[in-house]
Amino acid sequence: MNETEFRLSSGYLLEVAKRYSNAQEQIDAAAEAVPLTVDVGDVAEMVDSLTSRIVDLAKKLTTVCELMNDSLREVVKSVELDDQGIANALKRVDV
Repeated sequence: MNETEFRLSSGYLLEVAKRYSNAQEQIDAAAEAVPLTVDVGDVAEMVDSLTSRIVDLAKKLTTVCELMNDSLREVVKSVELDDQGIANALKRVDV
């Protein structure tokens, strides 16, 4: 390795070291911002909130399914009436 190559590679290594140092400082700052302890009450509150939201969504989904079921029943009734109407019309034509 000649002197120019050495200077270029050492400059590159220096730049990498600076970037690593900056990244490490940012990681350390972020780690300091995050609390190291967790309040059990806060966790319980979050779990209760999520559970409540899940129950609400389940109720809404049940309502939607019931409405769809009712709509499907109406469609089936309509088709059955159409079938009866067609059968009656065919009987009249045969007579």
